Amino acid sequence: MKKILTVSLFACLASGCAATNKDIYYWGDYSHSAYEYQSEPSEVSLAKHRNSLLEIIAKAPVSKKRVPPGIYAELAQLEIKQSNWENAKKYLQQEQMLFPESSVLVQTMLKMISSKETASVEAN
Repeated sequence: MKKILTVSLFACLASGCAATNKDIYYWGDYSHSAYEYQSEPSEVSLAKHRNSLLEIIAKAPVSKKRVPPGIYAELAQLEIKQSNWENAKKYLQQEQMLFPESSVLVQTMLKMISSKETASVEAN
């Protein structure tokens, strides 16, 4: 009897642990779109990846999860590539607000944006 009770208790505990979802971040289709963008860079894969990042931001609250670290910074990087300085700054500020530990990266990227903005204005 004691053996059956022990086995039953263990089975209940094991199944209880397996049933919980401890992932606090909503990743959406990130892995797939990032892989496609990195393996076959093109305007199409860039647009799909950008849309995937924006979808993660939109769907995270609905799924009662958080936006993962780095998503806003990656969006900022994509905006920098297209010289969309204001959008890049907005995304970087959001990244720093949600993840204060990213402040060194964010401040470095903001300085880079400022220097590129200045160079762009001087060139015109």
